[in-house]
Amino acid sequence: MPSAHTQPDWPTTVRGTLSGGRVQGTDGSLWLYYTVPLGIVEDAKSVAESLLPGHPLRNAFDQLAAMATPRFNRRQSAKSTYRRVRLLLVNLPGVYRSSNSGALGTFQNTAFAGEPVPQRILVLGVRLAPRMGSGGFRSALDSMVTFMSTQGIPLSDFDEDFARVSQTLSRCGLSVPSDDELDVLASWWSTRRNRGTPMLSHPAHLHVFDDVNSTEAAARIGVSDCAQWTDLPGQYQLTVASVSQVLIGLGSADDPWTRWVAHLRRENLLALSIQGLVEPAKVTAAELRRVRKQYEADVSERLAQGKMNRGDQDEMLHEVTEFEQAYQTGGPPSLIDSSVLAALNGGRQDLSRRSTSQPYELAEMA
Repeated sequence: MPSAHTQPDWPTTVRGTLSGGRVQGTDGSLWLYYTVPLGIVEDAKSVAESLLPGHPLRNAFDQLAAMATPRFNRRQSAKSTYRRVRLLLVNLPGVYRSSNSGALGTFQNTAFAGEPVPQRILVLGVRLAPRMGSGGFRSALDSMVTFMSTQGIPLSDFDEDFARVSQTLSRCGLSVPSDDELDVLASWWSTRRNRGTPMLSHPAHLHVFDDVNSTEAAARIGVSDCAQWTDLPGQYQLTVASVSQVLIGLGSADDPWTRWVAHLRRENLLALSIQGLVEPAKVTAAELRRVRKQYEADVSERLAQGKMNRGDQDEMLHEVTEFEQAYQTGGPPSLIDSSVLAALNGGRQDLSRRSTSQPYELAEMA
């Protein structure tokens, strides 16, 4: 079991935030974040209406997949042209507060006082691709000098791709995040919206402190054993878990298991990060066809050797074939080489055992 840290960490999430939804990472990368409009899904009047809020995001993925330039429909050679994306959902607890003023606002705040209304923001981030010297020979020379002297890429090298991707996302119905939204996204773990909040990692959970005073109070008691922090003010726990599998297959849109994020929200989800590479459907179809042929040869060999019975062979081959057939008529873009992380409110244990009745598998991260 990993040991607890004895010193708190002060996270640096980004190097800087620029206009137009651009965020520069600490590794020098430049990302463009746009807000995804939200709508009614679980309480929609019909299945068709429940799918409507997903159209802007689906259209955005279609357009990002179209930006890939694969010469051949083989994943290994094509994915260097794919777009890397990140979906970040923030789902913070809150109470109802009317946006109206005057007598109507007073009435609504009184009538719905204490009614839980979460603060929910969903953004799509796209990693921008630089183009050396997009402003001509002089710009190319400046880019080379800057890279050689600082090992960094000038921001001007991203201008062309920034314009292209921002116009694409705008056409799909996404919008530039407001300053308030960016502030929440950059500090969702802090109740005081403090981006530099001290954190302390313990096995299977994380402590977040409101200020230095609460950190010092924990240090006086002893940072290695948080069980002794009874009623310690100014600190709270988070559990960061990996979502290792989403067990939905090709389910119908009205199947509750297809709404696996809604299940996660009921686990007191605070934030969800999904990232990966957007693959065009035609490449996924070719990859599935290749995998199916290879799989047929493998299972036939195992069956001949007595390592698998006929029922197992048919079931496993059916699953691969089902996905292949779904992509023969087009299909949506795929998200490959993906990573899904969830931040849950409070300390949790044995998430893998508890998630056996859910449409996903969770494992807390040390």
